[in-house]
Amino acid sequence: MWAGVAGAVLIGGKSFEIAISVHDSVYSTDFSSTVVPYNPANPEKNATVIENHVLETLKKFSQEHLCKFLGAGVTLALLKEVLVFSSLIVASCAYRFHQSPNLCTRLWLELDIVPVAFNIKPFHTDSLTRPNIKHRISSTTGSYVPSGTDTPTVYVDASPLLDQNNLQAGVATRLPIPRTLDEQADSAARKCLMYYGPGNNPRLSIGPRNQVTVDQAGKIHLIDDLDVYRKSVGQGTWNAVIKLADELREKKIKIGFFSSTPQGGE
Repeated sequence: MWAGVAGAVLIGGKSFEIAISVHDSVYSTDFSSTVVPYNPANPEKNATVIENHVLETLKKFSQEHLCKFLGAGVTLALLKEVLVFSSLIVASCAYRFHQSPNLCTRLWLELDIVPVAFNIKPFHTDSLTRPNIKHRISSTTGSYVPSGTDTPTVYVDASPLLDQNNLQAGVATRLPIPRTLDEQADSAARKCLMYYGPGNNPRLSIGPRNQVTVDQAGKIHLIDDLDVYRKSVGQGTWNAVIKLADELREKKIKIGFFSSTPQGGE
């Protein structure tokens, strides 16, 4: 099974909606949408609440359906809505995601799920190769059209759109149509599935000049927090590695690693 996770702050900034889509490689089989409390003044608590909800939901689904999640597509809007910098215990500095800094790390460490980060656009975009795609957006059968009371809705501040005097001529017909969070989560799940081959193993990612790209060209985020590596070894070992890394960096020495991929290559 594969999952897609998306999230966004609701209007008012007092709550946060989390959408999770489940895919079985053929169809989207299940979906969950939950609103959790949100406090802009307490980002650490917000991150913990978001992470715990996502992990508990996926764990509960796995136990109830006796299945294993292989990968999870996570939207950058959930991970990187606000970027802040925080100094770690080591001498260097690294960025942490404000909304959910350790979601990818915890998915990998606690649930053995490969997290893949995608830049899922929150708005529908026109197709460059199929210019006549607009009729689908205006169709009454589109997935964005609410079909019932349980259908997720898009929270958009419509006040600027009501006053037509604030819009230039012809702009009203070109305003972007927002995607609901269920669409974003389902898109992340489908994109995550694309990176897996027939054997349920991540596909080989080949870049320019036949170079094998690491972690699907940087989309797979197993461990984003450097402090996780520090906790996996003793303090003496960590200090020795940091000292060696500093010396190599000062001398501008590069280390090359050669290994064969599961599907051949170099």
